[in-house]
Amino acid sequence: MADDDADFIVVATTRPETMFGDTAVAVNSKDNRYSEFVGRKIKLPLTDREIPIIADSVIDVEFGTGAVKVTPAHDMEDYLIGQRHQLEMLAVINGKGRMENVPIGYQGLKVAEARERVLADLQSRNLIVKKEDYTHKIPKCYRCSATIELIPSLQWFVKMNDLAKKAIDPVIEGKIKFYPKRWEKAYIDWLGQARDWCISRQIWWGHRLPVWFCEKESDKYFISIKKPAKCEICNNCEPRQSEDVFDTWFSSALWPFAVMGWPKQTKDSMSFYPTNILSTARDIINLWVARMVFSAVELTGCVPFTDVIIHATVTTKDGKRMSKSLGTGIDPIEMVKKYGADSTRFGLSWQASESQDMRFGEGDIMAGKKFCNKIWNASRFVFQMIEGAEVISKDEPKPATMEDQLILSAFRKVSVNINESLCCFRFDQAIQEIYHFFWHQFCDIYIEKAKSQMKEPEISKNTKLVLAYILLGSLKILHPFMPFITEEIYQMFPIRSKEAIIIEDWPI
Repeated sequence: MADDDADFIVVATTRPETMFGDTAVAVNSKDNRYSEFVGRKIKLPLTDREIPIIADSVIDVEFGTGAVKVTPAHDMEDYLIGQRHQLEMLAVINGKGRMENVPIGYQGLKVAEARERVLADLQSRNLIVKKEDYTHKIPKCYRCSATIELIPSLQWFVKMNDLAKKAIDPVIEGKIKFYPKRWEKAYIDWLGQARDWCISRQIWWGHRLPVWFCEKESDKYFISIKKPAKCEICNNCEPRQSEDVFDTWFSSALWPFAVMGWPKQTKDSMSFYPTNILSTARDIINLWVARMVFSAVELTGCVPFTDVIIHATVTTKDGKRMSKSLGTGIDPIEMVKKYGADSTRFGLSWQASESQDMRFGEGDIMAGKKFCNKIWNASRFVFQMIEGAEVISKDEPKPATMEDQLILSAFRKVSVNINESLCCFRFDQAIQEIYHFFWHQFCDIYIEKAKSQMKEPEISKNTKLVLAYILLGSLKILHPFMPFITEEIYQMFPIRSKEAIIIEDWPI
């Protein structure tokens, strides 16, 4: 301690080299072990500085020694502690990953080199209590896997207080709905505590900020979309444009209306904006969805879409995320070559439940291939039965037998159920419903009954109408899931004014 060399505090750290940037040691105010130390100062080893001991509720009493070195310039949690306690921010790592603003013996060292030297120097002074292995998370570059160092830098931010409310209100008021609904809470919770958004990046690609700096007064700037003819600050220099670009999510947030020609009022924007449905993954609800909503409300005055589908994430059989770099990805084109496009679409739709994690397996795609065969063979049978019949009507026929009545009633019921599932974006429920109806109720039961009914002259004509009606209706429902086989079969139907099944009337 600064006031008593006999007193000391032991801190546990994975970053000894950043101790030169420490501006406090933090403990929990409820930790009785350190209550007498709060408010006093401690000597920072290897330096001639003294730093305060502070109390903060975020410190976990059970973690490490319960005393934490606070380095506001190189750790986000420490930065927040520093903001709450108005601590100085000392940067000791520069943009090239080397030590700066440190004692001369460490100046210019790489971070890893500095770590080893600090440990050796602490050891030589008998200041290390113990060393032990510890597994924790560190930020890595997604391209080269190099360790990323957090350093303070001058950036541009968007104030979030008002914008967050503009994104929250439409969801609370029901103007925007999430499917599954539980994701609304994650969306609102994040916006409720969102910090100001850093929108600038120092990378090669992106939309360049339209910010121009005066060459004579470099801390002053102005905004101009086009290259200015003169400096608006001094009227006497050629201003320099900022080299920063926008965060990609800032640019992406403008997508719903920017593609329609915004800020101009175009034919496209009047016809297609706002849109209806956004389908996306759960991991970018905050990165993209929330930002699209408040950007649209702020800049266009209305929500960009009304329904947000959070689709399932496809994983491997053992639950690992599919990744090119890890070699765990599966090329869907290979599945199409092996089983066919309709079978692949069927298998994926079947597995896409609300559980949010789809453990991919080829079994459901194989089932889709078998189902395609079933649809094709059932259709061939129906066409054989109705061969030579008059042009088929699309209207529901009246039942002539109990079997007719049962299948027509079952089709009406399944159509209603499928419609409800599709309105809630439960594609798995919809495909499973039509699968079981077509295979078991239509093929296994009614077609078998129809074989005997076709032998009775007084009801054979009506049986043909029922067969054709149920087959055509089933093809319409199956078409969004299995477009190729259903269109092929549809073109064989003896019906008037036939163009494409996609523009046929929906069964309900």
